[in-house]
Amino acid sequence: MNLAFLGCAMIIVFMALIMAKKLSPFTSLILVPIVFGLLAGY
Repeated sequence: MNLAFLGCAMIIVFMALIMAKKLSPFTSLILVPIVFGLLAGY
């Protein structure tokens, strides 16, 4: 996948989770990059 697309999608998902109050900012700063890193294959 294109890394620029994954970066933009990661920011959008991060902001959506925080604004919907699904996750705290600290938790989402840890979980979202891990999930997107696994999706990218790293």
